[in-house]
Amino acid sequence: SSSTLYSKEIREKRAQLFFEFLGKNPAPEYSQLIDFHHFADTGNPENNLVMERADGTHTQCISQIFHKGTNIRFSFFDLVDGHQKSLIIFE
Repeated sequence: SSSTLYSKEIREKRAQLFFEFLGKNPAPEYSQLIDFHHFADTGNPENNLVMERADGTHTQCISQIFHKGTNIRFSFFDLVDGHQKSLIIFE
């Protein structure tokens, strides 16, 4: 995320959400990480991972690199037009 858009407290809350997620999912699968990126909730839409602010500022996309074993996958989710692309980098 663009850390300049968030206060230190919110950055810490978002990090805490991620560490809690990892505590429940110590070896998360690709789909679990995507779900986390899409739906992690800070309790305030202006600070969620997919955020929406009253001034029109909002999350445009999610990019993710997933590495498991010898597989590396790059995924890009355009949240504005709904397009999604994935590229297997190494298998």
